[in-house]
Amino acid sequence: MIVRQPSAKEDRPAIASTSIVAALCLGAGLWLARGAMAHPVVVAESETQFAAGPPSEVEVEGEGEGEVEGEGEVEGEVEGEVEGEVEGEVEVEAEVEHEAEAEVEPAPTGTPSSSAPPLPSTPRPPPPTGTGTASGVRHGRVAYLRCDGAPQASGPFPCPRDAALEATAWAAIDQLLACNPALPPGQADLVLQFDRAATPELTVTTRDTFPDDAIRTDAAGVVACLGPSLAATTTTMPGDLIRVGFRFTLD
Repeated sequence: MIVRQPSAKEDRPAIASTSIVAALCLGAGLWLARGAMAHPVVVAESETQFAAGPPSEVEVEGEGEGEVEGEGEVEGEVEGEVEGEVEGEVEVEAEVEHEAEAEVEPAPTGTPSSSAPPLPSTPRPPPPTGTGTASGVRHGRVAYLRCDGAPQASGPFPCPRDAALEATAWAAIDQLLACNPALPPGQADLVLQFDRAATPELTVTTRDTFPDDAIRTDAAGVVACLGPSLAATTTTMPGDLIRVGFRFTLD
């Protein structure tokens, strides 16, 4: 086997070719490295982010806590304002009530009412009564004061009249001049009452509806004098309570 040794000229192209290939590889490597630095791989970014902890959850929790704290502050301010308004209204109402009570309280006077002696009551003077002895009788009006249970008549005087009762009463009144003791001059109002629910007997009384300055006769003397003579008087008027008044004047 024959081994041929290359000459120096034949070796130069190989060396030049090797240099060119090495330069090209170096340039390609630099270009790739520069591209990698300008555009990092997405996977590398994801691994780096998760290695430090998921920032999205941390950011969300921080935002939630901030909102909750903000809402708590707003609610606290609202509650404080509401409580302040309520307390203010209570204070205003208390002031108004206090002012009303102060207005109602009577003003103090110089002399307490408890220490002042009570004023003496002025007694009503007795009605004037005639003096002397009456010498005449004048008939006045007849008033049917009550007629409970009796049939009512139309008009201003609903009670029916009893002519026999009126005649009996006037005849007895005309005999007052013969009473003993004698009666003084003055006016009187004789009342005859039939209360069938209480007692069947006639009740003879008087009533005083005269003015204060009217002269009166002796009412007790009239009843004492006419009571026995009118004891047997009756009425034809039906009803439970019949009351009739006879006004007259002794001159």
